[in-house]
Amino acid sequence: MLYFNIFLFLIIFQLLQANDNEEKLDNNRYKRGIVSTINSTFSLPILYFIKFNITTEPLKLALTHISKKTCIKFREAKKPFKKVGLHIQWGTYNNIIYGNKYGNRTLVNLDKYCINDIGCIKHILGLALGLIPHHNRWDRDQYVKIHYNAINKIMINKFKKVNWDETKIFNTPFDYGSISNYDVYYYSKKYHRTYSPIQESLYMPMLGQRDDFTHNDIKLLNDLYCGNVCSTKIKGCKNGGYPDPKNCSQCRCPPGFTSTLCDKVEDSTGVCDKKILFATKKEKTLQLRTSGRCTHLIISPAKTRVQILIDDSVTKYDKICTTKGSLEIRYRHNKGLTGLCLCRTVKNHTLEAVSGQVLIRYMGTKSHKYYSILKYKAIQ
Repeated sequence: MLYFNIFLFLIIFQLLQANDNEEKLDNNRYKRGIVSTINSTFSLPILYFIKFNITTEPLKLALTHISKKTCIKFREAKKPFKKVGLHIQWGTYNNIIYGNKYGNRTLVNLDKYCINDIGCIKHILGLALGLIPHHNRWDRDQYVKIHYNAINKIMINKFKKVNWDETKIFNTPFDYGSISNYDVYYYSKKYHRTYSPIQESLYMPMLGQRDDFTHNDIKLLNDLYCGNVCSTKIKGCKNGGYPDPKNCSQCRCPPGFTSTLCDKVEDSTGVCDKKILFATKKEKTLQLRTSGRCTHLIISPAKTRVQILIDDSVTKYDKICTTKGSLEIRYRHNKGLTGLCLCRTVKNHTLEAVSGQVLIRYMGTKSHKYYSILKYKAIQ
């Protein structure tokens, strides 16, 4: 009996040790993946292999969308490989094991829900190609608060900061609307929020969108992969625009701006006020109620800032607010960033811009029950 107990103890000890080693291996793999995008890009075209028998249409459509917006090209392999590239397969959960930095393939696991959701696929592919969730940025403490008590302990590494010298963000500010951001309940212990906005609570419903890449998401991918495409780059891009690798003679403009240098406001498609509105010390009103799109740039005098009062805004409700079908207010300095998107009722809420320009984009619907009434003025 004594020998049997000793034998049983040794078996249990070995099993525990194996589990511990496996957990360390998983953690090391994760650390390899999250802490460095500076050397983890791929050579073009990117070789990829799809290892599952169900539909591949959403995945291939996501790859096509990336290629259309960037210089990134993909080439499908007919059989598995171990060299640098993307090995995309079905998994019990979404996960990436980065290998390209070490000359190996990068494993991309998609669960049964993500594999049929093009937005989720874009989120995972973006991370595999070099984007990082913005809560991992070294400057994240200015924008979000991490709720460590709400995070599943074995996933705590997912919320580590990336050092400034371990990734490239190319002078691109924190973007609450980025497709790379996690859902606020991702890796939650008891369905409590794992992180939340600091500066403005209305950004909360924007976190974790899986609609599409933002302007700055695509900018980052182009910066990572397409910096040498144009032998001569256009200079002087305005309002968050950047040299377009698809057309070297013009800038790629964020939604709301147009022209070669992105220095003009796009035309509205609905019944709207003037494109350029001037803020003064006296409060003015902008009423938005139309079935089309209204785009307005509010400008205040030199050495002043624009203050926006969301007096009464009733927009179509959505669980996650995006730039589609909502009111977007870009009041931060970089106009290439996703603005504050409202997709629910907001009343009597004040926003103070950091500069003398604010871009308003209102995406109207045919329903007359949706509208937005904004008041604006110049402040010191």
